[in-house]
Amino acid sequence: MAFSKDNEAISKYQKRILGFTLILLVPFSLLFGVINHNHNMPGWWHSVSRTYYATDGIIMMSMFAITLIMFLSYRCRFFIERITSFFAAIATFGVLAFPHGLPEYEFAGIFMTPYHIGGKLHVIFAAMLFISYSVISILAFTKEERDFVPTKKTLLKKKIYLSTGILIIICSITLLFRIIFNLPEFLVIIFETLIFEPFGVAMLIKADFFRSLRD
Repeated sequence: MAFSKDNEAISKYQKRILGFTLILLVPFSLLFGVINHNHNMPGWWHSVSRTYYATDGIIMMSMFAITLIMFLSYRCRFFIERITSFFAAIATFGVLAFPHGLPEYEFAGIFMTPYHIGGKLHVIFAAMLFISYSVISILAFTKEERDFVPTKKTLLKKKIYLSTGILIIICSITLLFRIIFNLPEFLVIIFETLIFEPFGVAMLIKADFFRSLRD
């Protein structure tokens, strides 16, 4: 089926919503948590998922819910992007349904899962989410660029998409090492920022938000 102009326009708006939401996810989750930080548990800021237990955890959950809706209704030209966006939607739901496990909260999440089980599921779904981000950036975004006559802007955008995908992979592997070697937990928020922010920018570039990068 041909990708109509209407679908093209909707796709760009969806990418812009996704881009801005992903860029603001970390700062907003932390900002609204800081406002009532005296009522939050120690270490609430160590990761985006830990803000679930902050007094304003609904902010983080709402922003993730927005990305879930956008990925479920995602309009795109290529099959690889459609299947990966659906994969991202499932992973996003898993991250929301099974929050970061903490012994202080024996049961948590939509299904009130025991913390030791929900925590493991959370890590699995988070890994699925980051993998989907990297695949979208490396395979889906660059695929469309190959359909056009190469220009300096096209080649630059392709390099940005590839760099973003590779950065996400590196950060994801580093997060895995953090778990294996029991490194400080605050490192998670740093590498999560290096995942969500660049991918959000890549989404905005793909949506032709920046005039200087439009062909």
